[in-house]
Amino acid sequence: MPVPPFVEVAVSVLALVFFIAAVLLSGEFSDNGRLFPLAVGAVGILLALISLGRDVVRVRDHGGLGRFDDAWKNRLRIVGWSIAWILAYIWLVFILGMLAGSGVFAAVFLLVVARMRVIPTVVYTVCIVGAMYLLAEFAQLVPPAGYLF
Repeated sequence: MPVPPFVEVAVSVLALVFFIAAVLLSGEFSDNGRLFPLAVGAVGILLALISLGRDVVRVRDHGGLGRFDDAWKNRLRIVGWSIAWILAYIWLVFILGMLAGSGVFAAVFLLVVARMRVIPTVVYTVCIVGAMYLLAEFAQLVPPAGYLF
């Protein structure tokens, strides 16, 4: 399904703003905490600028920004549900903390959205939480504490 050019431009601009914000905000982190956001942010800024340049050329070649059709309206509904899942994860981390919130989210998401069976869901969830715990321990980072834990 071809994407309306204005959507591509908007996504590129949002990505650029996001990565610039990540780099700017990482300045307040510890040395260990700053490494990952700076590395990803620098690469992200470069790729967002390249993408934005390509999008501007496409808009110029197509003679306009385009518009949504019915298929795109249905796709936006899917995007809305995806954003709702992301916001649910953020709230779980806020309420339960990083490790517990991530574990609950992973289990529910894998069961509901991915429709995985219970045993693989448990294995994936344990691996996700275990990897986060090991990263926090060995990188000497403190995962966000939740309101309850």
